Amino acid sequence: METWIKISLFLCLFGFLKEFRPSEPFIVDFLLDDRMNLTDEVINQEIFPVGTYCNCIWLVLVLLATDLLRYKPIIILEAIGGIGCWALLSFSTNYVSII
Repeated sequence: METWIKISLFLCLFGFLKEFRPSEPFIVDFLLDDRMNLTDEVINQEIFPVGTYCNCIWLVLVLLATDLLRYKPIIILEAIGGIGCWALLSFSTNYVSII
């Protein structure tokens, strides 16, 4: 198999696994739990919009950086960022540490 086909398949697999989030339907219930002690209004009015705007900004930065750095460093940074995001969400205990 040619190298460019392997790279393309790897990128498609990475993109699929990055966006495959089986825990996403349960995130609101997790944030409403007693440990986090957040209200539904705070989640919908403050936490979700920050996440949406950060993703939009991040997409533009990734697009520009991919042209300069190629794919390998971007894939590594995306993986580290995803792990960091879920670690913060899993281990944080208050509103300030999420934002």
